[in-house]
Order: sequence, then structure tokens, then C-alpha cells
Amino acid sequence: MQNPYPHFAPQRDHAPLRLVQAARPPRLTWSSTLPLGEFLVIAAFGLVLILA
Repeated sequence: MQNPYPHFAPQRDHAPLRLVQAARPPRLTWSSTLPLGEFLVIAAFGLVLILA
């Protein structure tokens, strides 16, 4: 039987993704989701140190 909604994944496909996300440490998850934020913070501190 074909799935009429292919963009809705079956329930069995969600379990491995949840396990992979749970296995990751929070720090790695934060830095992988906010690399731009980290770079902006580092750049801002660099500018403050240069201008101060």
C-alpha cells in the first residue's frame, strides 16, 4: 500500500533520528545548530578588544 502523504514519514522512521539526537551531548548539539551565533559572539568580543 502506497503512502498518500509521502512527506509524512512513518512512525518507524522517527525512532532512529530521536536516538541519534539523544546520544549527542547538548554542547555539540548547540554548537551544531548555532555556528553562526558562536562566530558572531567571537567576532563581537574581538572587535571590543581591538577598539578598547
